Amino acid sequence: MRVLCLVLVSFALLVPLAKEAGANRLRAALSLYFVEHGAFPVGALNPAHIGDLLRMTRAGAARVQGPGACYPGLKVQGFRRIESAEERYSFDASAEFSVSAEVLHESIAEAAADMGVSIAISDWLWIDPLSSQDPKEIQALWAVDLDNPDCEPIAQVLNGQPNGQIVVSRVFHGTVGYEKRLEISASAGASAKLGELGKRVKSRLPVDEVAARVEGSYLSLSKARTPAPRSLAVVPLNLDPVALLAVSAYLDGERGAALEVLVKEALRNKSLSISERWWETIRDWLGDEFDCESYAQKFFAAQNPMSLDQLRREYGEKIRMKNVAIYMAAHDLTCGE
Repeated sequence: MRVLCLVLVSFALLVPLAKEAGANRLRAALSLYFVEHGAFPVGALNPAHIGDLLRMTRAGAARVQGPGACYPGLKVQGFRRIESAEERYSFDASAEFSVSAEVLHESIAEAAADMGVSIAISDWLWIDPLSSQDPKEIQALWAVDLDNPDCEPIAQVLNGQPNGQIVVSRVFHGTVGYEKRLEISASAGASAKLGELGKRVKSRLPVDEVAARVEGSYLSLSKARTPAPRSLAVVPLNLDPVALLAVSAYLDGERGAALEVLVKEALRNKSLSISERWWETIRDWLGDEFDCESYAQKFFAAQNPMSLDQLRREYGEKIRMKNVAIYMAAHDLTCGE
C-alpha cells in the first residue's frame, strides 16, 4: 500500500535552501504519520532492530548498542505488510529532482505549452511498501540479562533512567519517495498527450531515476528517495505516561486544532520568508511547551516507563497520539538540526 502525502507546489526555492527546508519538512511529515501510531522517525539510522538501545535526537536516532547478548532468548516475527488508509500531508519535493523548483516548473510549463495543453501540478511524499516487525512476545524485552554488565545501560532505561535513550519494541520499514503529479482535463487522447509530456519533461531533468507513469488523466513523475526499503521509525518500549498525558491535554481542543492547521500551512506555503513567519506563530501556539533542546527526548524520561499497549490499556483516549504527532512535527519544522 502506498501512503501518499499531498503537497502544493513551491516555485522559487533554489536547491540548497530547498534541501535544508526539505529536511525539516520531511522529518515533520514523517512525524505526523508515524507518531500518531506511537512510532518515532529514526532519520538516517538503518537498519534498526527490536531490542536496540537508541539515543533519540532532533535528527533521528543513533545506536548505542544492539540487542546482542542482552536478549539471548529474544524471538522476532517477520515483517508484516501494513494495510491502512492513505494519509495526506503537504510537502515540497521539487529539490529532490536535483533542480530548483523554478527551473523544474518552467520545464513543465514549456513542454505543456509546446503541446497546447493546460496542466495542474501537485507534489506527493509516498511510503511504499510499508511494513512493521514485532517481537513474538513483548514481555521478553523487559527480561534483559541483568547478570551481564554490558546490559546495564538497557536496564537503566527500563528502570526509568533513559537519558534520552529508548529500547526498540517495533520497527517500521519502507521506501520513501517523491511524486510530482501533472494532471490535465480528461479528453480524447489524454493518455497519449500525457505520455508525450512525460518524455519531454524527463528529457529536461538532470536525474536518471525519475519514473514516468500515466494513470487516467494524470502523469506521475516519481523518484525514490531510498533505493530499497529501510528502517523509517521505531516504537519505544519505554514511553513516559506523564509527558504523553500532559501534551495530549495541552493540545486538546482549540489549541491543538489551530496548531495542526499552522503546521500543515507551514509545510504548504511557497517561500522560506513566509515559512519564517509561520515558524514564529507555531512557537507562539506551543507556548510553554516549546522546547527545542529536549523535545526529541521528552516522551522517554519516565520513572515508570510503559509500552504503547500498556498505555492504551491504562489510559485509553486520554493518551492522544495525534496531539503528540502535531507537537513533534511543529518542533521538527521550527527547531532544525
